[in-house]
Amino acid sequence: MSAAEPMADPGVSGLLSDPEFQKLKEWIISTTGLSYYADKDRDLATAVGRCQELGGRPAREVLEVLNRRGGPALDRLVEELTIGETFFFRHLEMFHALRDHVLPDLIQRRAALRSIRIWSAGCSVGAEPYSLSILLHDLLGDAARNWSFKIVATDINRRFLALARAGVYDTWALRGMDPALLQRTFHRVGARWRINDLYREAVTFRHHNLVQDKFPSIEHELSGLDLIICRNVIIYFDTATNRRLADQFYRSLVPGGWLAVGHAEPHTEIFRASRPSMRPGRCCTSGPQMGKGAGFFLRMRCPAQPALPPNYLLLRMRRCRQCQRRRKFRIGFPLLPSPDQPLQSPSCNRSQCWKDCRRFRKYPRRRTLVTW
Repeated sequence: MSAAEPMADPGVSGLLSDPEFQKLKEWIISTTGLSYYADKDRDLATAVGRCQELGGRPAREVLEVLNRRGGPALDRLVEELTIGETFFFRHLEMFHALRDHVLPDLIQRRAALRSIRIWSAGCSVGAEPYSLSILLHDLLGDAARNWSFKIVATDINRRFLALARAGVYDTWALRGMDPALLQRTFHRVGARWRINDLYREAVTFRHHNLVQDKFPSIEHELSGLDLIICRNVIIYFDTATNRRLADQFYRSLVPGGWLAVGHAEPHTEIFRASRPSMRPGRCCTSGPQMGKGAGFFLRMRCPAQPALPPNYLLLRMRRCRQCQRRRKFRIGFPLLPSPDQPLQSPSCNRSQCWKDCRRFRKYPRRRTLVTW
């Protein structure tokens, strides 16, 4: 080794030479989906060494700690493996495409219900979902007070989510914003900036692992979506995982919903070719009409009939909480809850006995989809 070369970390070198390291790497990749590290053993070993609970241990012990202690140790490792560099209105061309094409289409189609549901997958520290909230309010102006926005922002990194919920940023994260817009949407907190409550109240942050956690999910409000944005995330996953995610994203959208991925993603052809037999189908929209660098947009084509309203109910067999009789009753809760109507638990006071309802007598033993 020459004098100019940096001294290798003995802990990292020892982990790389450990015969159990490959087993540890496979477990980390299968759990987090970060196939980006499949050929970057040194980067992965360095990230493991930076974790206080994992550094200096052999691969077998590292794997035991991750399995035994569960969440905290794995969360700390994920913090080292993921990148949180982002800023407001990053890749401005994509937000221009949203402003000029996608959001006007959604506003027109959802005018009767006055509700829009968006999922920001891989939201990092929250710059993207907050940018969407600002954009929606600017598009609607004074009419925004009569609309219900629901932006569900998810990430695998719990530390990033905590920073996103705080909504406080330094000037570097705001470098993509016009000064006038910054003054209107943020207020100073010392040397930093905090986003105004008007734009915070529409955004909900959740921990979600795209590889491990199931979706579409009614429980986590990841179904019946009008727009899904997943940028700079699928670059970390392998081809098989991206094919599965593409199918799950499509099933999470309502007819006429939009899916947007980054302009530099290496697997956009997977999303273009996914589910070729889907009915009523989809149309791909990207390219010059949305501007170079806008990203890759796919839209689920609207069916001949309008989409189901959010007041549809999924009925399940339960006992009645009102009469306390041991009979078969059905409890209804919204299948596609609107933003101003949160998902009701089957054990809440809205539970109702449907025993005498003529409409349900023909379906006594199975789940039935009906209107309220």
